[in-house]
Amino acid sequence: MEKPNTFMGKHIKHIFLSPHMDDAVLSAGSRIIQLKEQNEHIRVITIFTTFINGSTTWDTKKYLIKSHALNTTLFEKKRTEEDIRAMNRLQVDFLHLSYIDAGFRKTSKNNHAYSNYLELFSGNLIPDDVLLMEKISKDIKNLLHPTDIIYAPIAIGNHADHILINRIAKSLSNTTYFWLDQPYAYDHTETPKKSSYHKAFTVPFVPKKESILSQYRSQIKQLYPKGIPALDEQFYIVTSPGK
Repeated sequence: MEKPNTFMGKHIKHIFLSPHMDDAVLSAGSRIIQLKEQNEHIRVITIFTTFINGSTTWDTKKYLIKSHALNTTLFEKKRTEEDIRAMNRLQVDFLHLSYIDAGFRKTSKNNHAYSNYLELFSGNLIPDDVLLMEKISKDIKNLLHPTDIIYAPIAIGNHADHILINRIAKSLSNTTYFWLDQPYAYDHTETPKKSSYHKAFTVPFVPKKESILSQYRSQIKQLYPKGIPALDEQFYIVTSPGK
């Protein structure tokens, strides 16, 4: 029986807060594999896992087509199955929260939260999402233990959902590491520009990560049309007061 990892007699678990069903593996897959090989306790919590929400925008319709899904029901089924296969290959504990993906969300007035990709990746959250963030934050905090070590996105690329999870992670009192969001960091060669972020460590690319990412068949060719790159993973900490 595997012994639990402890620090000063307390249980430690590594929690990866993944906005979508692929983000944790895209940006921190090598870290997860590394921790698994060290017999660490790991859990991947994916927040935005629901897409069935009535009509879609023109941009999300194009996204469905590129994902080889005829409708949101099929798309959700496909994405969920892909993530389950990836998590099973990693042999880690995982949890899907059932929040609606930003590209498919509606406002309280039943309008599209983000009517196109320019809005979705603008870096600005609509007022409804600020309220949503409070609800998600409460759910996540109820799932955590004070000794858990957290991993979350820095939010390079400015996707609304990544920004939401980044802000929630910053509000936690846990030890928290922030990953460079892939493929955005790769596409735009971005690095954190805010002085509050300082590099904590780098994890070299683990070849097994490629086979895990290949489980996301509906997504991976869109994300990396030239093939999966062997990228090292960068992790940062927030050192400014009032994390």
